[in-house]
Amino acid sequence: MPDAPSPLPRSIKVLDAAVARKIAAGEVIDRPAAVVRELLDNSLDANADEVEVELQGGGAELIRVVDNGHGMGREDLETCYLPHATSKIATDDDLLRVRSLGFRGEALSSIAAVSRLEITSSPRAGIPHRVRIEGGRVVANGPAAGAPGTRVAVADLFYNVPARKQFQKRSGSEFSVCRSVFLDRALAFPGNAFRLRSGGEMKILLPPSSLPERISSAYPSQVEPALLHELTAAGEGFHARIVAGEPGAPRRDRKALQVFVNRRRVWEYALVQAMEYAYREYLHGGLYPVAFLFLDVEPELVDFNVHPAKREVRFRNLPDIHRRIVRVLSDYLRVFDRRAAVRGEQLPFISENVAETRPPFDLRRVYSPPAHPADGPRDEVAATVERSGPAQRSTQSDASTHEDSSLSFRYLGQVMDLFLVVERAQRLYLVDQHAAHERIIYDRLRNGGSGQELLFPIHLEVESDGQAVLREQRETLRRMGIEIEERDGSWELVTVPSVVTIEAETLASLLMDLVDRPADFERELYASLSCRSAVMDGARLSTEDAQRIIEGVMNLSNAVCPHGRPVWIAWSRDQLCSLVGRTPASTGSQSSRGPGSALRSPD
Repeated sequence: MPDAPSPLPRSIKVLDAAVARKIAAGEVIDRPAAVVRELLDNSLDANADEVEVELQGGGAELIRVVDNGHGMGREDLETCYLPHATSKIATDDDLLRVRSLGFRGEALSSIAAVSRLEITSSPRAGIPHRVRIEGGRVVANGPAAGAPGTRVAVADLFYNVPARKQFQKRSGSEFSVCRSVFLDRALAFPGNAFRLRSGGEMKILLPPSSLPERISSAYPSQVEPALLHELTAAGEGFHARIVAGEPGAPRRDRKALQVFVNRRRVWEYALVQAMEYAYREYLHGGLYPVAFLFLDVEPELVDFNVHPAKREVRFRNLPDIHRRIVRVLSDYLRVFDRRAAVRGEQLPFISENVAETRPPFDLRRVYSPPAHPADGPRDEVAATVERSGPAQRSTQSDASTHEDSSLSFRYLGQVMDLFLVVERAQRLYLVDQHAAHERIIYDRLRNGGSGQELLFPIHLEVESDGQAVLREQRETLRRMGIEIEERDGSWELVTVPSVVTIEAETLASLLMDLVDRPADFERELYASLSCRSAVMDGARLSTEDAQRIIEGVMNLSNAVCPHGRPVWIAWSRDQLCSLVGRTPASTGSQSSRGPGSALRSPD
């Protein structure tokens, strides 16, 4: 009888409890910043209104968080560090109603498994107690001295997990990440006081404040406090506060585009995109707005239980939220168009953060003012522009009045070869000639136009991915007067738009650059063509050319350039009088003197 086969060796084993805890801890605690995040959540859930964080060695040596929350008694203190110990939920149904920052009971357990942890806590009317844990084991437990609230000290992070410890970055880098986590929590709780120390020095001190004040204090070098405005939005199951920056102060990155959901910082592309979309007519060319969204959603409509660190979130009503955010921001941004100036509202701040290099300008074929219903189409202008220089003189007259049934203004001249000075309806306007002309060209391009055929087509060096973009954008280009042709797998530029003055080679280079950035191809193309074709700073304009630009800009419903800057600033008669120390009452007798009377000095 053949021998029975020997049993196969066992290869699957149940992990030792200590090893399993370390692995589980690694899903929640991967670096010092994760400890800061979890401890801050615990403090804020304990209703603390003062929280201090102290770091040493970027958090690798020591993280200490002290709060004045409701604290814990001895029994809770002896349980809080155990796996899945929590006061936030008891049943599955509770997950649908969670409003706290933490709820899984993983934070202290995970921290205790990979550090030397000490917790001292006391209710307001209780006796302080302390517990010390190393690598998940209790090493000391008993009464202690301490104030009401909780003090948590985490030392020697990952001392017992060398594989994780060796992948930590230098202390400066780790501190920077901890600082970001600290600011995320501070922004979401502006009514609380927050302090951050490192190496014994106070790094950040944030007293209780309003939401815009908290944002400007948290990012003092990035956000102008006077340029922040708080908005509100609401819908079924949600309420939002939006702190929106003025479009005249953009950024070149998305660092000031932040989303908080139920006081947690999250990255939700749809909500970031909603804020960017609202600013689309104001910011172009790689510029981004300053906008902070704080969204409160009913717990049953949102799920944070999809990531150990709660970095991801799922919504049931995301389309409704998206639409509402876009609408509220769009309504707010309308105060920066021409109607704001006409009504005398506060005008946007003109930022100097965004510099441009502008090519030489030629006005030929560029500007044709919008047709008025009673006038019919206007002929395009074919005028020249002089560059400023010592031997050159302006061709404009001292002042001229333009009369029109719908637009009546007095052109007073050009100053600094940059601004056009206009009087209209008891207001004085200073018009940025480049920004105004740029916006006019931008609108003309969007309305479509004809093209000029090139005598010699220009070959486009486009990779395979770019060819798909060109095929997709072909009709958009055609509407602008740009024709491209595909021949045997290669592409050629055959016509350029009549409304702009740009070298065909420059246009070809621009198209090849934009195919690598297809997400905003159309808008960026409009903005780039407009900027390169508009009258430059330093160009001297004839009276006729200046009047045509002014007429065009007075017709705009959205008086900002494609990059988001205002095309003018304006002062009312009363504002001008105030600047020279005159009161409206003292100027009332002069109100019938006619145009420009507000600019005259008394005899």
